[in-house]
Amino acid sequence: MSDTFLTSRPIYKEDAIIKNIQISTQYIYALENLFLYFILNLHENIEELPSFFNRFEEYNKSRVAGKEPKSTFDEVEKHMFTVYMILQILKANAKAQDLQTIDKTELPKEYVNNYLTSLQEGKGKDAFKFINKIQDIFNKKY
Repeated sequence: MSDTFLTSRPIYKEDAIIKNIQISTQYIYALENLFLYFILNLHENIEELPSFFNRFEEYNKSRVAGKEPKSTFDEVEKHMFTVYMILQILKANAKAQDLQTIDKTELPKEYVNNYLTSLQEGKGKDAFKFINKIQDIFNKKY
């Protein structure tokens, strides 16, 4: 009897493009919420976010230019980058297909101030509660 077993899994071409995909715009909202969850609950230091987004941009520019990216990401950041890039692709395509409009909504200052304060204090769970209250206001409009 052997100490190994044979398994199989699909392997995808890393440089290939998936064409002719159709996807609901609702996934944009779902991915925004997932990305926000990563930021508020899994990323350890809110103050580092601008640097984090700069590394995203640097990494992406290097890949587009065909160069090896210098930026590296930890495990959580790798997942965040994946969600972020898919979100950007979906948003760009939605805009190009005229599926986007600009909405102006009045929000209670209390919600916005509490959200920003929670972010500054590094209280991700509290910030997530306030952003959900803000999102509820948007959702009631539609």
